[in-house]
Amino acid sequence: MKKYYLLFANEKVLHYLAEKNISKTSMLLSIILPSVATWCENIRNPEYSNIIKLDNGTIRFYTELLNINERSFKKCIKELQDVSILKRKKADEFYCNPFWSSTGEDKSIIAFRNYCVQKQLFVPFELQDIPEEKKQEWLSEFLARNPSAEKHIGIYIGNNAQNYTAFVGKGKERLNSTDILLLLSLAFRCSYIIQSKGKNIQGNVFISNGEIEKNLAKNLCVETRTLRDSFLKLRRKEMICKLPKINGKYLVNPFIFAKGDGNNVRKFQHMIRLSGTDYFDGYAEGDISTSFSENLLTKN
Repeated sequence: MKKYYLLFANEKVLHYLAEKNISKTSMLLSIILPSVATWCENIRNPEYSNIIKLDNGTIRFYTELLNINERSFKKCIKELQDVSILKRKKADEFYCNPFWSSTGEDKSIIAFRNYCVQKQLFVPFELQDIPEEKKQEWLSEFLARNPSAEKHIGIYIGNNAQNYTAFVGKGKERLNSTDILLLLSLAFRCSYIIQSKGKNIQGNVFISNGEIEKNLAKNLCVETRTLRDSFLKLRRKEMICKLPKINGKYLVNPFIFAKGDGNNVRKFQHMIRLSGTDYFDGYAEGDISTSFSENLLTKN
């Protein structure tokens, strides 16, 4: 069975993070740190799943990548603990919330989620809005559901500098926390990459209009004008692009975020490389097949 580096969330989770007003660096770390977490693959001993080890080498890598010092990095880690994305296991090891992100087969992710609830490490973010008398019933239903049936996106960040620097927002225009939350919201809303019989592979598309923008702004706790500014910035940085001749339809950069089966995602990325368009030019220059994300997709 294929395994994926997945980010789970929905509108309520993103609204929760927006309300907490966490820093943009913490928001970025919440997305890219899970790439180094251990796999959910030991059903009998789930306590060894989804662990992020922050040794000196890992800390140095992320401080250099994000252009921050070690003190700022540790402040971000503390912030991620405060919003229940991370939980300290021991001195340099942290559990990553499996309701936020995890990698592995459904049964292994389910086993680790049950372990987290039993040990009171993490619970689903959505539980905050559930009345106390209904929490247990709701939680039981949630834990019984296969993670593959949830709304999620795969993370595809290549190991070439072009992808990383664009994603973390270095250069003339840095991404702020609103930009990042909006990008996540759009990625979760986009269609799955599929290939129907006799048709070209397609997907990773979302629709945007005035009403949708208002709803997004409300959910992310910002003014509509601020959200539109972020939307335009994402377009300028080629995180998203407008599809020609189709009103209100946009494509999320599949070299960063993609929804769908790993094989279909690779076919879609390859199609864009060969399309002759300037979609995401530069992001597609690196060979996705040699990136660490490819290893995550193909491990058995």
